[in-house]
Amino acid sequence: MGDFGSGTQAQRDVAAAIVRMGKAEPFDFGVTFGDNFYPSGMTGPDDTRWRDWWESLYGPLAIVFYPSLGNHEWYSGDGAAAEIAYRSPTWRFPAPYYSFTAGPVQFFVVDTTEISEAEVLWLDKAIGASTSLWKVVYGHHPIFAPERNAKSGMYMKYMQARLWPVIRGRVDAYLCGHQHAMAHMDPRDGVHFFMSGGGGAPLNKVAGKDSGVIFAESKFGFLTLEADAAKMGIAIFDTDGKAFDSEVITK
Repeated sequence: MGDFGSGTQAQRDVAAAIVRMGKAEPFDFGVTFGDNFYPSGMTGPDDTRWRDWWESLYGPLAIVFYPSLGNHEWYSGDGAAAEIAYRSPTWRFPAPYYSFTAGPVQFFVVDTTEISEAEVLWLDKAIGASTSLWKVVYGHHPIFAPERNAKSGMYMKYMQARLWPVIRGRVDAYLCGHQHAMAHMDPRDGVHFFMSGGGGAPLNKVAGKDSGVIFAESKFGFLTLEADAAKMGIAIFDTDGKAFDSEVITK
């Protein structure tokens, strides 16, 4: 889920849908696609929003989440640092960019607001060293997504210049948020693209008929990923737990 920490009823609805699904068929862990808290990340590890906008909503899942940073985390001097400093059984955030492995999947978590040369070098080396069957990169900004306006085109050009050359033809999926909508784009060079930015913040309009769009709707929701030795399935769900869109990737 991405773009969620707003304290709105929509955030509560998405969280409740995730909890219902998780109780019916328990999840192993969760991930976030940034803009975890609005308007500018947390003020510190003791910010009351941890209790009201995080633990009370997602704690019932009894799983750990592996977050990523969005642009809103960087809107204050302490926003990103506070989220990395927070300690909880539900929240594991070791660094602005990092990697972890779950079953047959290695996940590479990136900070996309300003991609340093050090981060590019780290990601290139980490992907190259991976022996996992499936490789998934996730972060906040999309590389390819329905373009809403000139501003969205600008940041996607930045992502296409900085991140795309490192992952192109080398990973199986790139997952993101930022646009407050849900989307699925055509795969390129073996990489599948999903956007889950409908976690609770006010929705954006989305260009559902753009070239390369498989699915795009301005709705609240979340996505799931399930992988084994034969296939990896990614699905987008609404707040009623109904699947908007899904894809099964095989090798």
